[in-house]
Order: sequence, then structure tokens, then C-alpha cells
Amino acid sequence: MLRTLNFMIFIDDFGTGYSSLAYLSALSFDKIKIDRTFTHAAGTHSPTEKVLEKINEIASTMSVRVIFEGLESETQRQAILAFNPKALAQGWLISKAVPIDQIKTQY
Repeated sequence: MLRTLNFMIFIDDFGTGYSSLAYLSALSFDKIKIDRTFTHAAGTHSPTEKVLEKINEIASTMSVRVIFEGLESETQRQAILAFNPKALAQGWLISKAVPIDQIKTQY
């Protein structure tokens, strides 16, 4: 029903809580928002960073765009851009939270 009204479907906080790999094969969706837990691992050379890269690869294989939540440092940004040059992200590095009225006047 939502698709007939031109809504896009996102999987939010992917990798934590109730979201899992099972959703990738069971649901029709437009974008994956990767939980900040994984984004924070970018640039750390940790096992969690490798998981982040693999989630990105899976999404790419499925032709689904990824949004990296919680981007807070230039190190994270550079690490993510190294494996996803067209990455979409949200977080304090880009902008602190602003009131909706301010967004309306800027855009």
C-alpha cells in the first residue's frame, strides 16, 4: 500500500535490535540505514569495521543504497568513502540537529 502512494521503505538501525540479514531477503525496501555502532567502527581496522564493509557489499549486490548513521569524525568519513565513494551519511560531522523551521528556510 505505501509503495502505491510513492513512499520509500528504509530498514532503520540495520544490524541491531530486530533488524537482521533475514530482512534483506524477505522485504522489499529502498535503502538500508546502518546503525551508528557499525559506522563508529569505520577507520578502526576492527572486526566490526569488516562487518560494516560486508553489509555495504551485500547492499551493493542487491542494488540498494546505504545510509551510514552517526558519522562523527573525518576518519570515519574517509574510511567509508574508501569502500563506498558514493556513500550517503548522517551525523554530527555533517550537521548537528536543527529545528525543522531552520531546514525549511535553508532548503
